[in-house]
Amino acid sequence: MAQAGAEILIVPNGSPYWMGKQETRYGVAETRVAETRRPLVYVNQVGGQDELVFDGASFVLNADEELAVQLPAWEVALAVTEWHREGGRWHCLPGPVAAVEEGDAANYLACVTGLRDYIDKNGFPGVVLGLSGGIDSALCAAMAVDALGAERVHCVMMPYEYTSEESLSDAKAIAEALGVRYDIVPIHKSVEGLNESIGKLFEGLAADATEENLQSRARGTLLMAISNKLGPLVLTTGNKSEVSVGYATLYGDMNGGFNPIKDLYKGQVYALSRYRNTHRPKDCRGPEGLIIPESVLTKDPSAELKPGQRDQDTLPPYEALDDILNCLVELELPIAEIVARGHAPELVKKVERMLYLAEYKRRQAAPGVRSRRRISAGTAATPSPTNSASGCRCPSPSDLRRAPRDGFMPGTSARRCSTICSRGSTAAISSSVSTTPIRRARPRRSRKASRRTLSGSASSGRSSCISPTASRSTKARSRG
Repeated sequence: MAQAGAEILIVPNGSPYWMGKQETRYGVAETRVAETRRPLVYVNQVGGQDELVFDGASFVLNADEELAVQLPAWEVALAVTEWHREGGRWHCLPGPVAAVEEGDAANYLACVTGLRDYIDKNGFPGVVLGLSGGIDSALCAAMAVDALGAERVHCVMMPYEYTSEESLSDAKAIAEALGVRYDIVPIHKSVEGLNESIGKLFEGLAADATEENLQSRARGTLLMAISNKLGPLVLTTGNKSEVSVGYATLYGDMNGGFNPIKDLYKGQVYALSRYRNTHRPKDCRGPEGLIIPESVLTKDPSAELKPGQRDQDTLPPYEALDDILNCLVELELPIAEIVARGHAPELVKKVERMLYLAEYKRRQAAPGVRSRRRISAGTAATPSPTNSASGCRCPSPSDLRRAPRDGFMPGTSARRCSTICSRGSTAAISSSVSTTPIRRARPRRSRKASRRTLSGSASSGRSSCISPTASRSTKARSRG
C-alpha cells in the first residue's frame, strides 16, 4: 500500500466484540503501522446484529504507533481529527482518548446492546420471561430493563408445589426493584392435567425426570401463549454452563426467541449480577442500586422440580464445570492438559461426554449474544472428541465410524489434527486473524501512549466531532 502511494490507512470495519477484543485490534493495527510506517484510522461499527454485537471503539494510531485518538465503546460517537504534514508524512494531533470498558463492564454492555438491537430491529413491543427467583432469570430481567426500559418488560412467576417461599419472595423483590409488570400464574392445574392425560401410558412406571420436565414444559407453553396473545418476545434464560451439558429442558425452559446470557458461564452470571448491583452502566435504562437480592446470590442454585433438589446433585461444582468447559470449547485442550489443571480424569471425561450428547439440544436453542471467540452451539464451534490413542482432540477414523452410537457429532473433521498435534495443544480454527503475531507486537507497547481502560464503572466521557465511529446497523429480520 505504501508503494502504491497510500499516505493514511483508513480501515472501515465490522469487527464483532469478544472478550479482550480491543487488545487484539491494537496488536493487529500496530503490526500494520510498523509494516507500512503509515498512520492508521480504525473505524468500527457499533450495535447488535442477531448473535453478533459490535462495540465501536474506533481509534487512530500515528506512524510511530502512538495512540492519538480513542473513541468510546458501545455508543455512536464522532470526533474531529486534526492532521499535520511533517517531513513528508501525515501526523494526527492528540485528540480525545476515551476509556474503553473491559471485563464485567464490557460483557454486561455487550449483552444489553445485543438484546436491545435484536428486539428493536425486529419490531417486537417488548419481552416476557419467567422470573423464578433464581440468579439466571434475575440477571436476564435486569438486562432486559437496562436494554428496553421497565415498561417493555413483563416478568411471570409460575409456581408449583416445589417452589419455595424464598423463591417467591426473591422474584417479587427483583420485580419491584426493576419496576416491571409482574404476574403470578400457578401451574398446578396444567401439570396435573398433563400427568392425567399421559397417566395410563406410564402406568406401573416410577416417576423420574419425565414428570419433572412436564413442569418446565408447562411454564414454556404458558410463556409462549403470552407471547402469542400480547406480542412480546419470550426471553430464555439458560447460561452456557448448563446448556452446554444439556441441563435444560427442550420445549420448556429453552423456549424463547433470544437469550442474552447464552455465552456466559455460571460463574460469569454471578459476577455480572454483583457488578450490576454496584454499577449502572452507561446508556442503561434500569434503576441504580441493589437489584438482585443477596439471598439470590448466596443460595444454592436449584431448578426446584422435586423436593430438596440442587443443581449440584446432577452437575459438578460450577467452578470446576466452567473451567472444564472453557478448556474443551474455547481452548480445545487435550484431556491430559485439563487434568493437569487439577480436575479428576473421570470428571473431565464425563463433562466431555455430556457436552457431545447435548449437541441436539443446543442446535434447537434460541439465538443469543455472543461474547466469546468460540461458542458451544453450532457445528464448527463444537470441539472434536478426544482421540484416546494419540491424546489429542482429533477424532480417529474408528471414532468417526462409531460416531452415531457414541454420541459424537457426525461429520467431525479430522483436518484439525495437523494443527493440533504439531503444536502439542490445540489452536482454534477460525477465519479471524490469528493472535500469534499480536503477541509478538506487545514489546513495542513501552513507547506508546497510555491507553485508558475501564473494568469497574462505565465511561462517562463522550467525544463529539467529525469522523464517525459508525452508525448502528439498521438491517432487520422479519419476525419469524
